[in-house]
Amino acid sequence: MQDPYTLTEATIKAPPATFRERLKHLGPGFILSAAIVGSGELIATTTLGARMGFVTFWVILVSCLVKVAVQIEFGRHTILTGETAMTAFHQLPGPVFGKARWTVWTIFTFMIVKLLQVGG
Repeated sequence: MQDPYTLTEATIKAPPATFRERLKHLGPGFILSAAIVGSGELIATTTLGARMGFVTFWVILVSCLVKVAVQIEFGRHTILTGETAMTAFHQLPGPVFGKARWTVWTIFTFMIVKLLQVGG
């Protein structure tokens, strides 16, 4: 079975040459960007703005900038190495609990806490 994340010369396509071809390649990225900024974030940021005013506006701006920077670096790492972010986290030094490193367990714990927040 071939690893779907490996790149060979046969699977690399030529870059788009015309503006129309570039738009075809950007379309899925725009859809993904719209999916990443979901309705929950939209509701949370507008609620925060309505309750606190411009006092907390900096929190929204900083979180948007950090989110973009982190996602760009995750994407670069995946493109350069062919590894997913979780695979990269699993290779970080530190203690191992069970079959996963501390970073994977930390992310798992954050996911459980987020699930409890949404459910509660």
